[in-house]
Amino acid sequence: MFSLLSDPVLYAYLDFPPPPSLEHLQRVYAQLETRRSPDGTEEWLNWIVFRGGEAIGVVQATIDPDRSANVAYVFGSAHWGRGYAIEAVTAMLAQLDGCKFFATVDAGNARSIRLLERLGFRHAGGERYER
Repeated sequence: MFSLLSDPVLYAYLDFPPPPSLEHLQRVYAQLETRRSPDGTEEWLNWIVFRGGEAIGVVQATIDPDRSANVAYVFGSAHWGRGYAIEAVTAMLAQLDGCKFFATVDAGNARSIRLLERLGFRHAGGERYER
């Protein structure tokens, strides 16, 4: 994942930078593996998406106590436009029965907005989309 997530193209619309080192990413993933926020109030679910044995992206949901799930995804730019993101996000949403979904997306990220709209998300104002 370090190589995939080191591509600066991925961060044009994200509010965080690429991982500065492999060790940093390992620490991040160690925290994510706990599946809980440090204060225990949020459930953290993360899936690395593989194709042909290669990691091509990640999908994640942060679930609040009220069962609102903040949906996020990042796919390597070499894998954009091939349907992998919609397939993976659809599978994730199916696993989270009973949740109300939302996502935050930069208004300039037309590719991501189209993906969310294809999944039934609707613009809820600002950068928020809901389903």
